Amino acid sequence: MRPPVLSLAGSDPSGGAGLQMDLKVFEAFGCHGMAIETLLTVQSQKGLRSVHPVPDTFLQEALLTLLADLPPRAVKIGALGSPHTATLLPPLLPKGTPIVLDPVLGASRGKGLGSNGLADVLRELWLPLCTLVTPNLEEAAALAGEEVSTVEQMEHAAKKLVELGAKAALVKGGHLCGPDLVDLLWDGRTMHRFVGSRFKGPSPHGTGCALSAGIACELAKAVPLHAAVARSRDRLRGAWPKKGVLLEFGPCPPPQT
Repeated sequence: MRPPVLSLAGSDPSGGAGLQMDLKVFEAFGCHGMAIETLLTVQSQKGLRSVHPVPDTFLQEALLTLLADLPPRAVKIGALGSPHTATLLPPLLPKGTPIVLDPVLGASRGKGLGSNGLADVLRELWLPLCTLVTPNLEEAAALAGEEVSTVEQMEHAAKKLVELGAKAALVKGGHLCGPDLVDLLWDGRTMHRFVGSRFKGPSPHGTGCALSAGIACELAKAVPLHAAVARSRDRLRGAWPKKGVLLEFGPCPPPQT
């Protein structure tokens, strides 16, 4: 059986981000995708209109029932929406399973996906649980409690997030100015720098979801962290759309012998 990977994330009816994007990526990376909605949204490719939480009883029953039947080899955490939901879930997760936290505090288009106080709960409860946290500049600033707008500040924020409990931090530099795209991975010992040229045109919706979902898949296959990030990043760049806004992942490459 393909490695089972679980997404706990918000639902995007347009299929361009969130839980729906995660399932596409899980399939493309050769994993068995599972998903539980943490919140419902009204949105399209043009923007996010409204956000609606799901009941606590649904989250608890759905997660415990699934874990009893098919324990995942990795978990990807997306939008949690509220401090209450973010507090509810950690005690229910399986111990020792790799967790990739994409700390969604806002949407790339439209209204926010995180209410006031969510960053505090992610910092206090979730960072100590996660194998990797993958914030963009704004999210890194909120979690680290400091400005993050340069590569040097990205390095400092990555180290701060590990000091706060994360095993590793990947600070994404997509919102930096300049021709190069720089992402920084700090694993507590080494600062890895991933650099690539920017693609022309607007950034497609859901790239952060896709990157973290791909990393979760590689970790589920027991790929080391640095290689997991590199592989997911490379495949995301290969899936960059020539037209439109949706990412298109090709079939999972065959395993190397």
